[in-house]
Amino acid sequence: MNKKVVTVIFAFCITMTCGYAEAQRRGSGGGKSPAAQLIADLQQATPRAKLSNDQNDKLQADVSSLKQAMQAKRQGETVDQDQLKATIDELHGIADSGALATERSCRSICFVRA
Repeated sequence: MNKKVVTVIFAFCITMTCGYAEAQRRGSGGGKSPAAQLIADLQQATPRAKLSNDQNDKLQADVSSLKQAMQAKRQGETVDQDQLKATIDELHGIADSGALATERSCRSICFVRA
């Protein structure tokens, strides 16, 4: 190979590596995880929500379960997928009941279901 071809291939590899690193930085470092966003949305919506005592208790327990699952994942422990699905299903039940005040307040719950 001649020197120009090697230079072009090298420049292409460097460009791809830098682009990949930038995409990784933007994708994971800047925003909240979907679970963290869900928890934040739930905690923000709770004061405006029209929850029964049972729904409120379930909501608080579900938020606690999500936080525990996030903590376990961060520590490298396994997370019970069936329990997590049951928690998400309970949250959907509360959201579908109309107890949350606005569509905006349940945007991440609606997104998780899709």
